[in-house]
Amino acid sequence: MRLNKNEESTINEINVTPFIDIMLVLLIIFMIVAKISVSSFGIKLPSSEDKQDNEQKQIVISLDNSHNLYFNNTKITMQNLNEYLEKEDIKQVVFLQIDKEVKYDDVVKLINKVKESNFLNISLLTKSDD
Repeated sequence: MRLNKNEESTINEINVTPFIDIMLVLLIIFMIVAKISVSSFGIKLPSSEDKQDNEQKQIVISLDNSHNLYFNNTKITMQNLNEYLEKEDIKQVVFLQIDKEVKYDDVVKLINKVKESNFLNISLLTKSDD
């Protein structure tokens, strides 16, 4: 690229596009290798005849569009939710199954109510599009 017709000097620029392409390819390779190396430890877990060790009771709290609250298929109220949660282990994950028509404010109230019982592992269940 010339500055003007009389000057013969050129402006040198570094094209960084190939460098970015190489970095993205290296990133993808690193992500694939890291996933393979983590999942291929070859650990053999012992088996157990006791099904309670392998199956942990799940906590599922459901809230439908009519504001009916269910604790593992048992209809409850928001006021006695903490009574049901006190009987469970706080290390368990609480799964929230909430109708998509429920207002966001009601969802936040439910999450805060669960957090009052010291449950910090909260997961929202969704339906896949399949």
